[in-house]
Amino acid sequence: MRPTAAPLSPFEQWARRPGGMPRDEALERAQARIDEIRPSFGDWLDGELQELSKVIGQNGPDGSNDRNWIDIAYIQCLRIRDVGTTMGFDLVTFVANNLSEIFEAINAGAEYRADLIDCHIQA
Repeated sequence: MRPTAAPLSPFEQWARRPGGMPRDEALERAQARIDEIRPSFGDWLDGELQELSKVIGQNGPDGSNDRNWIDIAYIQCLRIRDVGTTMGFDLVTFVANNLSEIFEAINAGAEYRADLIDCHIQA
């Protein structure tokens, strides 16, 4: 007896429907759009780092008993990592990923080390 294939998710059904543009054309257009917005990445990154610094500064180890800020900082680091990856900025991706792991560890009970966090933000 042959195993039955798992049913397609709604996204898979949508993605496999007839029509649309060919894959190569879609990839080419996506790459052109990334190339178009790449020059503004630095400004975007500066704004994200300012927001991250603000969240940390207002809520750091002595600023708040509400640990929700750690989740906010973690998610912001993931966003920076993901956009850095998409835009091809490997160092930004690496540093943001490390910083997200630091916030994940703090959330799990590790010691808050301002010097370590500041070093990553400055990088």
